[in-house]
Amino acid sequence: MYFRLVENYYPYIFMSERHENVNCDMHMHSSPEIILVSEGVLNMSVRGINYEIHKGEAVFVAPCEAHSFRSEKDNKCHVLMFSRELLSYLSDYLKKNEIVRHIFAPTPNLLSLVDTYLPKAENYASPRLAEAVVSPFLYEVFEGCEFKERKEPYEDRLLIALEHIQRNFNVELTLEDVARVAGMHPVTLSKSFSKRTGTTFGSFLKFLRATHAAYLIRTEKVTFTEVAIRAGFGSVRSFNRAFFEIYGITPTEYREREGRKRKKPIA
Repeated sequence: MYFRLVENYYPYIFMSERHENVNCDMHMHSSPEIILVSEGVLNMSVRGINYEIHKGEAVFVAPCEAHSFRSEKDNKCHVLMFSRELLSYLSDYLKKNEIVRHIFAPTPNLLSLVDTYLPKAENYASPRLAEAVVSPFLYEVFEGCEFKERKEPYEDRLLIALEHIQRNFNVELTLEDVARVAGMHPVTLSKSFSKRTGTTFGSFLKFLRATHAAYLIRTEKVTFTEVAIRAGFGSVRSFNRAFFEIYGITPTEYREREGRKRKKPIA
């Protein structure tokens, strides 16, 4: 997965990462994101809409939009992720409008600007530099993407809830806990969360825990008991059940598959 769920996800104003042949499971976050394809073709799904993004094209993903990456052909892409606070007028606009077409074509000069100021594989820019890079992109986003007015503007409290879930998914966490932090009634939060994201609180929490478990299995030599604990599952049994539901294979099968990919199986 191109982002690290908890370890380095917060806090940041701006983050850019370059990738080759990226594959990423369905996920969402509370920050806007721009994906630039510099070589080849990248397949994406954003809120159930499938896109084939070619060299020179880009995709804008708004907060709370479930999306995934799939590389069926070789590609290189550059991911720009920035906090909602960086450009407040964008956040205000997205509260009242939703995207119906996410793809746009940035100008060559704009792509050159990114390559000049963000040449490294991974960058964490200062707020001043971040705004200087992101602001010109927004003109291209507003011109190239398509928006429509929301029937019901979404609230910042839902984003607060999402951020709290992402920060605390690996500890005991209930809908009531999240609702309390967001200042919402649990029933209201449950309905708003499902309507805005297309999934339930429980399903999203399970997904975060399962994908973090997969990250641990891929990157560390740990027992499944430790994986279950660190990912926030109450037991190995619930971990096994949730993992199979998300990935379609058992944790053992997943470890073996990843080991074959690296040709260095984890004992």
